[in-house]
Amino acid sequence: MKILMTGGTGFLGRYILEDLISHCEILYLLVRKKSFEKAKGLFSHHKNVILISGDLENMDLIEGGEEYHTLKNEIDTILHVAAYYDIEGKMSECYVHNVVGTQNLLYFANQCSKLEHFHYISTIAVSGSYHGRFYEESLDYSQGFTNPYSQTKYFAEFQVKNWTFTSTVKKRIYRLGILVGDSLKGETLKIDGPYYFTEFLLKNIDKKDFINLLPFLPIPYDKKTLFPLIPVDHAKDYILQGILKNPSTFAMRTYHVIGMTCPTIENFLLDCFETLGIKSKPFPLPNTQLSPFLVQLLGMPQEVLHYMYSDCIYDQRCFKEDLASKRECHYEDYKDILFTPLKERGGEDS
Repeated sequence: MKILMTGGTGFLGRYILEDLISHCEILYLLVRKKSFEKAKGLFSHHKNVILISGDLENMDLIEGGEEYHTLKNEIDTILHVAAYYDIEGKMSECYVHNVVGTQNLLYFANQCSKLEHFHYISTIAVSGSYHGRFYEESLDYSQGFTNPYSQTKYFAEFQVKNWTFTSTVKKRIYRLGILVGDSLKGETLKIDGPYYFTEFLLKNIDKKDFINLLPFLPIPYDKKTLFPLIPVDHAKDYILQGILKNPSTFAMRTYHVIGMTCPTIENFLLDCFETLGIKSKPFPLPNTQLSPFLVQLLGMPQEVLHYMYSDCIYDQRCFKEDLASKRECHYEDYKDILFTPLKERGGEDS
């Protein structure tokens, strides 16, 4: 397999690449100039990883004319992991990185004479404001969006789904849930999603004695809302299953890559409180005009408010049929590891 990959220096990308390279004859990694030295340090010890200088924001994509010609005539697989992930990001930045970048890559892919597979990493955030069961094969439910990141990822996925290749190319879309740390190590690189809660609690751990005098700690959320979590190493394994085994014969296939069982926000908060020795109970507040101010007091961006009251359920029929046969992912199986860093930073001794 000769593959072109984007986003290999990111959190998820590094996990994927380290396992994928042993299955590749050559892995071409598209890297921007400012990340080239970082990529060298990470991957120079792999003889079959070739760094390609380029930028998804440029229509030409690849800087070197000779490399451009080589890739067009050699690669059989494209894995598009790169994205601009910032829930508080501006529309202009999100659009250029996520939409224009994907369009440029699709345009390049259409010129690759031996291309057989196009794998795209999307997000369950494309569901936007939708209420109810969100199916893998569907995308447009006339949903609204509360932040440019999720909206531009929707636009990008729409492009991938509707792009017509000049030859037969299988397209695979992986809508990832909220990435959390490694299920064996608990490590993560970015504070977002559920880690907003843990960071707030850690910053106020010196007030634990006072907090424990309160029977309840009011927090804006719906107790029925699910946290669609997925540990980064599990996400990597499922994506590799799709790339290497490619079990489906369908030309287009979309997967909701989240745990088979996920906690509610309330379950997650109760586990956080227990880890830190907080005896107060979380108390769910209804979504009102005061909610944006309350989430700011908790140190969270207002954009997360929508997700704290979501009632969207992500159907996983295709995921379970094609990717999850050899590995299941359940919150109860990895939550102790997930909370280990929290316990080390501020929890009570066991």
